[in-house]
Amino acid sequence: MYKIFIIIFLFFFACKSYHGEKQQQAQTVPAETQAYAEKIITAYLPLKDALVKTDAQAAKKEALTLVEVAKTAASDIIISVQVLEIETAAIALSQTEDVEKQRFAFSTISHATYNIAKMTGVMKGKLFQQFCPMAFNDKGDFWLSGEKQVMNPYFGDKMLHCGKVMEAL
Repeated sequence: MYKIFIIIFLFFFACKSYHGEKQQQAQTVPAETQAYAEKIITAYLPLKDALVKTDAQAAKKEALTLVEVAKTAASDIIISVQVLEIETAAIALSQTEDVEKQRFAFSTISHATYNIAKMTGVMKGKLFQQFCPMAFNDKGDFWLSGEKQVMNPYFGDKMLHCGKVMEAL
């Protein structure tokens, strides 16, 4: 029964953080959670850069780094749902050299990392949510970047600057 309560709590917390009231929550997040979040984001950014370069080998390497970071953060109850999503998608990304499959897994990682950034408020003013409307057959998708200049990980050098900044976190 206790496990069900924890799962429901985590699901509710993740949904609530995704839909709006993130700034207030960020002020009450423990320092340890913020430290885990910063490590995840710091490991996420080189993965994004590898996909910008369409470098499957580098992406695999960076995904494995992200898996290791996620494993250290998995015990943090506040971000554990997102960390599990990141770890699972990063493992899948690391097991393929198909850049399109890597980019699909990267999308999941980006969404979970965005949620962590919003919940914790880490890297405030140093992180940008960017969006490409043409990603995934014109469905569009976003990613996070440490710089304001758009460098598209979903198309790499084919459409390097396709996209726009949606939000400064």
